[in-house]
Amino acid sequence: SFAGVTGHFFTQMKGAPLFLFTFFPTSESGQIQVDITMPPDSSLNKTLGVVQRIEQVAEQIPEVDYVTSLVGRQSAQGFGVGNTGSQYASVTITLKPKKALLDVIEFWKKHEGLRTRRQTTIQTELMQKIGKVPGADIVVYNAGQFGVGGDIQVAVKSLDPDKALPAAMKVAEILRGIEGVVNVGISSKPGKPELSVLPDRTRLADNDVSVAEMAAVVRVLYEGNTEAKYREGGKEYDIRVNLDDVARKDLNGLGDMPITFKQGRPVLLKDLAEIARTVKQDKVERLDRQRQVTAYGYLLPGYVAGSTGVTLRRLLNETDLGAGVTWQELGQNQSQQNEQGYMAVAFLLALIFVFMVLAALFDNILYPFIIQLAQPQAMVGALLALMITNKPFDIVGFIAIIMLIGLVGKNAILLVDYANTLRARGFDRHHALIESGKTRMRPILMTTLALVLAMLPLAVSLGRGSEFRSPLGVIIIGGMTLSTLLTLFVIPCSYTVFDDLSQWLGRRVTGVLGRFLKDPTAKSDDDSVQP
Repeated sequence: SFAGVTGHFFTQMKGAPLFLFTFFPTSESGQIQVDITMPPDSSLNKTLGVVQRIEQVAEQIPEVDYVTSLVGRQSAQGFGVGNTGSQYASVTITLKPKKALLDVIEFWKKHEGLRTRRQTTIQTELMQKIGKVPGADIVVYNAGQFGVGGDIQVAVKSLDPDKALPAAMKVAEILRGIEGVVNVGISSKPGKPELSVLPDRTRLADNDVSVAEMAAVVRVLYEGNTEAKYREGGKEYDIRVNLDDVARKDLNGLGDMPITFKQGRPVLLKDLAEIARTVKQDKVERLDRQRQVTAYGYLLPGYVAGSTGVTLRRLLNETDLGAGVTWQELGQNQSQQNEQGYMAVAFLLALIFVFMVLAALFDNILYPFIIQLAQPQAMVGALLALMITNKPFDIVGFIAIIMLIGLVGKNAILLVDYANTLRARGFDRHHALIESGKTRMRPILMTTLALVLAMLPLAVSLGRGSEFRSPLGVIIIGGMTLSTLLTLFVIPCSYTVFDDLSQWLGRRVTGVLGRFLKDPTAKSDDDSVQP
C-alpha cells in the first residue's frame, strides 16, 4: 500500500524509529538550570568554588544574558522544597531572547541582542565545557521542562527500607545504558556523617531515666541552653551554654557526659545508650505507604520521554529487582499512561459523532462510511508530515488528529452530496461521479489551500516560544494535503462499492431497517430531469 511503501522508504532514509512519542511538547524557556551536589561533608566554601567555576564557564558563552546562583540550597522544582545543606547549590543561567521568524519578517524593526542558536545546543555546549568535577554531581537541564524532576523517572518501592535503595541503584544502571539518557542519579543519597545515640530502654528503666530526659540533655549539649541571661545598659543578651567544637566530634567524650545522678554517682550517657558514627540517607520518601527511592535521568536533544520509556519498560520487565520490590514510572510517562485511555475515548467519540451527523444528513447508514474513508488518508498524511519534520507526536498532536476527523470529511461530503444531487436529476452513477469531481475540485482546492496557509505560521513556529504548538500545524497541513490529493481518487471508488452494497441490501431488507437503508439518490417525481 501507499502508506507501507512510504513508511519503508522513510525508515531506510532515517535509520531510526519512525515516530517519536512524548506526552508534553518541549519548548524553549530561555533558562538553563545547573544543580550541584557535593559530598555530604563538603563545606560552603568548597561548594562555592564549584559554583564559581560554573559561573565563569557560563559567562564565556555569548548567548548568556545573566547568571544567578544559590549556595546552600537547590532551587525547588514544582511546588516542593529544594535540598538544603552546605553540599547543595544551584546556578540559573538566563539566555538572551531567541531570534524568531517573525523578527526576520519585521525587517523594519531593530532586533539587537538576539541569539540564533537553540537552547538545547547551548545546553550541550555548557555540559561539555563544565566537564567532570571531582566529587561533584552536576546536572544540567531545561529550567522550564514539564513536571518535577528528570525527564525519565522511576519510583522504586518496597516495604523493606533496606531493599529500596539497592533496587533503585540497579534501575539507575539500566538508565545509564539507554542511549540518550544522561545525568542519571537517585533521589536519596548518603547524608552527612552523624553521631547516633541509640537508647537502651532496660538500662534507662534501671536508672529511672526516660528517653525524653536523656534526649533533653543531649539537646542541650549540642543545641545549647539560653536560660542564663546577661544584662547591660538596659539590654538583655542570651548566654548559650553548649559543648565546644572539639568535644562535639569526640565520641568518647560524648559518652562520658553525665545524664543524671544516682546515689551521688553520675550516670553517664554511655551507660544508658549505644553511641556510633553513622551515615544515613539525606531524605526519606514514601509512596503508597512504602519506602520509595526515585531513579532519574535527563535526555539529550533529539530524544523524547515517550520513546525512551518504551525501551526502559522492556528492560525493567527483564530485570529482577528483588523480592517485594516494585517500580512505577513518574513524570511525563506516568501522565501519558494515565491519560491515554481518556484520549482513546475522545478519539472514538469524535468518530461516532461524525458518523451520526453524516447518517442523519444522508438518511443512510452506509454512505457515511464513504465520507469517513477520508480519515485514514488524513492520518497517513499527518504521520508522514511528522516524520519529514522530525517532530514528536504529543498531546498537542493528538488534539490536531481529533480536529482532522471533522476537517477532512468536508471534501468527501462535497463530492458525495453533489453526486447524489446529480443522480437525483437523472444522471447515471458513472457520469455523476465524473461531473461531481470536475465541479467540486475548485472549491475543494480553495478551502484546503486556505486552511493550509492559515496553519503555516503555526507549523513554522513564527513567534518566540511557539515551538510546542508547531505539531498542531504540521499535522493539519499534512493530513489535509494528502487527504485532498487522494479524495478525488478514493472517494469515487468507495462510492461505487458502497452504492452497490446499499442497493443490494435495500432490495432485501424491509420494514424499519429498510427505512434507514433507503437510497438517498432515488429521484422524486418533482425534481427528475433529463441530463
